[in-house]
Amino acid sequence: MADKMITIRMTEKEAERLQLGLADLLCWVSGFVAAREGTDLAGEEPMGRQQTRDMSAKLLDAMDEAEDATVGLQHMRYLITTLESGSTSLATMQKYGRDAAAMLRTIAASSGYVL
Repeated sequence: MADKMITIRMTEKEAERLQLGLADLLCWVSGFVAAREGTDLAGEEPMGRQQTRDMSAKLLDAMDEAEDATVGLQHMRYLITTLESGSTSLATMQKYGRDAAAMLRTIAASSGYVL
């Protein structure tokens, strides 16, 4: 049985602050580990270092996905507005329609759906 997925809801600003804090913590840990080189404590690391890296990477990925979704929504809004105005060219519909369709597929795939 596959692990259940969880969602942590936060604003983009909160995610950015959390990711920057994790990056700062990882820098501190690297300095801590480097300072132990040449001592009898060399090679020992604080627990949670890899988990902190993993969480930082997941936050960066989530922020990238959110940015991609925002761009896709902007394309879809433009397409809808253009279509509603009735003064659209076929070339405009093709360009933004394909972009919007690709973004919808990406959003669906990131949510676990295959279209």
